[in-house]
Amino acid sequence: MSTNNAPIAIVTAGARRLGREIVLKLAQLGYDVALHCNHSSATAEQTANEVRAIGRRCEIIQANFLKTDDLLSVIPAVNHRLGTASLLINSASIFTRNTLLTSTPEQFDEDFAIHVKAPMFLSRDFAKSCNHGQIINIVDAAVVRNASGYHTYLLSKKSLMELTKMSASELAPRIRVNAIAPGMILPAVGWSEQESEHASKANILQRQAGPADILIAMEYLLKSPQVTGDCLFVDGGDHVDF
Repeated sequence: MSTNNAPIAIVTAGARRLGREIVLKLAQLGYDVALHCNHSSATAEQTANEVRAIGRRCEIIQANFLKTDDLLSVIPAVNHRLGTASLLINSASIFTRNTLLTSTPEQFDEDFAIHVKAPMFLSRDFAKSCNHGQIINIVDAAVVRNASGYHTYLLSKKSLMELTKMSASELAPRIRVNAIAPGMILPAVGWSEQESEHASKANILQRQAGPADILIAMEYLLKSPQVTGDCLFVDGGDHVDF
């Protein structure tokens, strides 16, 4: 807990896109925030200032998750600069476009470093540090599929889904661990506006979702003491067709 008795949250990749929306919502809910970033330091400072304007503390924790020393420094840095966190949200993602036949060992290593290794060891160190808390992993609604143009990405997100369940089993009852699986929420990097709009509405509800839908799911998990080892799909129902 912080010196002003506010709960402390850690959000990976919290400087921009969905991570930023999560950070700001947590500040509105009364959390002080440790905002992790890699290269987006200027954007991180802007987001941190928005948190401070809400009246909450925010510290920027810079770490490259491809470097083990950086990864293992995150929780100690949060403990030193803010205090013991009670919430960890693993939202860092990269999007590698490939197939099984075009994939490379380097792409595999990067996807698993960001989507599996980092959440696993952050969860480990977080669980060693706090007495009671929560972990929320951001996976992907596509984890129910097998065909993908993002082979190593999807394989690593499937692994993160399994990590969620395994962690929930081991860390109970002290720590609840859940996942949120977004569908198309924000325009994909490199996609045209028309492509993104079409994809975002290509779900069985035929409506476009946004970050606010993810924040509703997050708030539900935060306030649901009986839920652990679960995954909330926020994809317009598409996962039921697979």
